[in-house]
Amino acid sequence: MAWGRWVTIPSQIFVEIVRNTPFLLQAFFLYFGLAKLGVMMPGYVAAIIIVTFNSAAYATEILRSGMLGIPKGLLEAGDSLGFTALQQFRYVVARPMLRAALPALSGQFIIIMLNTSLLSAIAIPELNYEASNLASTSFRPFEVYVVVAAIYLVLSSVFAGLFALISRRVSGSWGTERRMQDIV
Repeated sequence: MAWGRWVTIPSQIFVEIVRNTPFLLQAFFLYFGLAKLGVMMPGYVAAIIIVTFNSAAYATEILRSGMLGIPKGLLEAGDSLGFTALQQFRYVVARPMLRAALPALSGQFIIIMLNTSLLSAIAIPELNYEASNLASTSFRPFEVYVVVAAIYLVLSSVFAGLFALISRRVSGSWGTERRMQDIV
């Protein structure tokens, strides 16, 4: 397609910039840097934008690597069956791509959830921000941060469990598909 380069090149530049700069620096640039240029936004809007952009850049690379891992023979099979590009993606590419990419996507999701603690630096009242306030008023920082660490551990474990369930579903290991060893 003629417009492919007009989309591909800017998206590659975006992904490289986001992946090769620290999350905290991106938050500072978006919140403080744009304010210096006259673009004011509430902290929660900046937080949503930075988490979305950061997640999108990493997810793009993870899904791209999952797509690159699809054997050429599968794509040729889709072509030989006369599938349209959308049908080929739906019936041939999507499931193996997700199967390959899901472990990395789940890890990236958990990293993004943990990185939101850095947003306290731009005065977003998230868990770490509130813990800091509580620790400074209660004079019990050790206890406060142990509880916060436990909360993050529980959240990470819950999300890891949910992604394991999704991964089992995508892999078809709930008996919804017949696997090769069941047929033989």
